[in-house]
Amino acid sequence: HKEVLRSEYDQWARITEIFNVYSTGILTFRDKMVVGFDNNDLKARLDEIADPAISDDVIREKYCLGRRSDKYEPGDTRGWTLSGGRKMLSMEDNPASHVQPCLYRPFDIRSMYYADYMIDWPRTDVMRHMLNGQNLGLVSARSNKSSQMDHFFCSRYITELKCGESTTGSYLFPLYVYVGEGEMQFDSGERCPNLKVEFIKTIVEKLGLIFVEDGKGDLERTFGAEDIFDYSYAIFHSPTYRTRYEEFLNTDFPRLPLTSGKALFKALVSKGAQLVALHLMDAPVLDVES
Repeated sequence: HKEVLRSEYDQWARITEIFNVYSTGILTFRDKMVVGFDNNDLKARLDEIADPAISDDVIREKYCLGRRSDKYEPGDTRGWTLSGGRKMLSMEDNPASHVQPCLYRPFDIRSMYYADYMIDWPRTDVMRHMLNGQNLGLVSARSNKSSQMDHFFCSRYITELKCGESTTGSYLFPLYVYVGEGEMQFDSGERCPNLKVEFIKTIVEKLGLIFVEDGKGDLERTFGAEDIFDYSYAIFHSPTYRTRYEEFLNTDFPRLPLTSGKALFKALVSKGAQLVALHLMDAPVLDVES
């Protein structure tokens, strides 16, 4: 039985074979300094850390969780020192320009001071595509050591390492990549799907629909990048999918089954879209008066 399931599962593409650009989430190594519950909370911390009237010892005791090595002061590493980070922060003309909303945990969006001199692993090559808020990202993992295969989420924002899978760490797969001027911001840049051409061709052949690069299709004649996202989200949240392939989801990136039935594809896209809207917390059903 296991061999049958394995051959069935292995015929589909891993998500790493579907998306071109992806990486693990951000690891700051100093969340207490650079992550706040909101902008005001974070600003108060940054003002304190940047204040030259406050000694390194006071800041270290308040914000540094301890030594990672006897070679360094608490909070310091081979590539980062508290005094150096504080100096860089104090020289910023506009610290607020580095503050970004970040998916810190499921349904837990916090403010992050997203500057590479304060963060050890900023994952800029991937996260930069999420910085203008006009994107969507799939959050998943290479493996899962928890009791349920629940390592699937979504985000419009940059993501922290443990935002979706706490036992092994989460990866972010942006739906779009931005091509335009500037290394960090893409306010006027063009975007294109972060999907492999071979994968799109496979869906075109299975469904007989025309692919549109941005947004959604009508699902009668066309399908879009966001339809693929919604379809995937529905599959990954299917209890049957999770239990049937649990053993394989424990140890590798998830694979995505594809259907050749237009009606089933359309139905799953609709279900996935509803779930994505709920997980992004922008579904109309959530707009209830308190």
